Amino acid sequence: MTEPETPAQFEPEDARALLQSLQTLRTHWSGVITSHVGYALIVQAAIWSFFGTAFIEQNRDPEFLLLGGAISAFFLGIWRIYSRGVDNVLAGLYPSFLFCEDRMNIPREYGTSAYLRRDVPHVGSILNGEGISRDEARSIIRHLVNAKKIGNRGHFQLDCIALGVILIIWIYYFYIFATSVGSPDISIFFRILTGIGIAIGTVLTVLAMCLYQRNPTEQFVEDTIRLAKNRCSSPEDSGGNSQR
Repeated sequence: MTEPETPAQFEPEDARALLQSLQTLRTHWSGVITSHVGYALIVQAAIWSFFGTAFIEQNRDPEFLLLGGAISAFFLGIWRIYSRGVDNVLAGLYPSFLFCEDRMNIPREYGTSAYLRRDVPHVGSILNGEGISRDEARSIIRHLVNAKKIGNRGHFQLDCIALGVILIIWIYYFYIFATSVGSPDISIFFRILTGIGIAIGTVLTVLAMCLYQRNPTEQFVEDTIRLAKNRCSSPEDSGGNSQR
């Protein structure tokens, strides 16, 4: 959990130029995430509009609506895993933001530090400047990013919404095949096909919740701070740094 080496002549002007580039990247990735929320809503509206209208106006079988549910679940899972992946790239920029802001002597009450203190639970104890140097703080934040524990930025709530919709689709799926509502001559292939579509959406959404950025626990932050301090104070680490 050591901080990457810094060029000796990295001046505030260099940090300002790098910060501008990073801001451009953050704006781009934030725009991608926001636009895909809109795309997901449009896709879901199109799916349910088509299948719902046909189900009502053309008196289609309940299985027809279930097919729409399977397609809906599949695209919900694709949306959540992709958005989470993009958010993970975005979160990876935080250590570089802090580095640039530190080089420019921006107070910790502003910029990325203020955002992390406000929106990520328990991170304030790292960035409040009490007993933790700026170099140590950046190293700890980098560790949180790599451990996928630097906050969820609202994605957990979206995951829960998607999972809730998929759960309703699962209930309808079992209702169709456990009662006499469905057509008696429905094929096994259709059951498997719709089940696979719903299952893929479920798995992708659960993976998005479990494998990507989430909020850190207070104990995890405390353990990370303790580990960072032990590494900085250990004779072996000091000796290694002095040799460099």
